[in-house]
Amino acid sequence: MKVCVGIVTHNRAGILPRALDSVREQSWKDIEVVVIDDGSTDETSALSARYPEVKWIRYEKPRGYRHARNRFMRETDAAYFVSLDDDSWFLKGDEIQIAMAMMADNGRLGAIAFDIRTPDFPAARERGPREPVNTFVGCGHLLRLEAVRAAGYYEDVPGDYGSEEKDLSIQLLDMGYEIVRLPGVDVWHEQTMVMRDLRGQHRSGVCNDLAFALRRCPSPSVAWVIPAKIFNHLVFSLRFGLRGKAGLGEFDRKVVDKIGMLGFVRPSLSGTLLFLKNLPSLLRNRRPVSPYAYRIYVERSRRRRWSQFGGTVAAVGLDHHPQPPRRPRGNAARNPISARAAAEKSSSAPTVAPTAPSSSSGELPGHPAVSPKNGRGRSRPRPHFPDREKRHRPLARRR
Repeated sequence: MKVCVGIVTHNRAGILPRALDSVREQSWKDIEVVVIDDGSTDETSALSARYPEVKWIRYEKPRGYRHARNRFMRETDAAYFVSLDDDSWFLKGDEIQIAMAMMADNGRLGAIAFDIRTPDFPAARERGPREPVNTFVGCGHLLRLEAVRAAGYYEDVPGDYGSEEKDLSIQLLDMGYEIVRLPGVDVWHEQTMVMRDLRGQHRSGVCNDLAFALRRCPSPSVAWVIPAKIFNHLVFSLRFGLRGKAGLGEFDRKVVDKIGMLGFVRPSLSGTLLFLKNLPSLLRNRRPVSPYAYRIYVERSRRRRWSQFGGTVAAVGLDHHPQPPRRPRGNAARNPISARAAAEKSSSAPTVAPTAPSSSSGELPGHPAVSPKNGRGRSRPRPHFPDREKRHRPLARRR
């Protein structure tokens, strides 16, 4: 199975070879490597002679990550796409092979997030069972392109940077696909400050985060989610400036050195204004996900933040999910004999091996099939999430 590895770069010729070398050393060999030079003015173009196996595409003017990644995924004939930043690289050489083996075994996996290590979080974790997560990080992940095409790729938003991964992730969850992270299967993210526009990225990130919430949050929750997000962004920018350098990590100290302690306040305000300016068009393009998918996304997001502060994330398998017993309804509830016969019939039915797909398409037991007809704005099968048991309480009958 062919994998397309896409890297977008802008004026980082000094660090880009580390990313390309890490892809060249991968044990998975059916790889197509594509680099989009997003308007670089340094020596990036000279690297093409050093890496002749790489397909190089050059833009005269920068167009941004979202446009470049969509081009990667639209123009490749590969079935899978790996995104790698120009300041990120694999560490052991078997990361793609491990992720591809998991994709082959589980047809309902839409995205795999690699374990991201940074200068602030350099410690490596032991490799263990996969962890269900709400989203992936742009600097290191693997996507099933069949699912991405059905979702419509990364959608346009007012800002140039931020939240495109969250928007695609929640759509995949809504379609019934799963997103997992592989502990110990690492990508190192250097987080270089070269050509990093911190104020512009934060302004764009605030705007796109609000646009994401407006577009995907179901009603009526959106009425209080948007004000809460605006408040949280402003509080974050103030708290970041009031913490002092002693409580900051290496990356945050570099941020303070570059933009100052209160350098995020003005970008937060301007990002909110940019969102309000584009509010009419965002409302016209509003396509909320199901309340169930949104709740799963939010719960996993909270669990992920908890794990960063010493909590644990339970590794939940995707292949087996014991369903809670359901109370008999209808004729079965009124006729105990029928209920007992139905229970005996279900208990005598052959069971499906938990790790085997239920069809040739790789569908997992309990997961509804996803059809291209199930597009946005149409009725979709209810997504199934193995890390959550949803119990239904019967409504009280009126007497």
